[in-house]
Amino acid sequence: MIKNLTQHAPTESQVQAGVTGVDEHALKYLNFSTPPSVEEIETRAYAIACRAAGYDDAMIGGAPYLMPALVAALHQAGVQPLFSFTERKSEEQTLPDGTVRKVSVFAHVAWIAV
Repeated sequence: MIKNLTQHAPTESQVQAGVTGVDEHALKYLNFSTPPSVEEIETRAYAIACRAAGYDDAMIGGAPYLMPALVAALHQAGVQPLFSFTERKSEEQTLPDGTVRKVSVFAHVAWIAV
């Protein structure tokens, strides 16, 4: 199993790869409403990494300024941080009224271990 430490529900292919659902407790540490200090970033990274206790791997993603501290905290906890490499595909959907909507679909392709 791969612990989901992102704020996004996993795609079907990520679920098939063993990714868990969103960790509601980790969400409060992933979202920032004001610019954080270095100390706050490190504290939150540690709190998030604790959510992965018992897992070998964790899918991460989010605020770029949080990722280095989160990677370090996960390594300290013995958890391998993984980024999902996704392919973005454009699809056109015809709506009932005949208009066409263009949407982006994200398809998980591979894991990037850091």
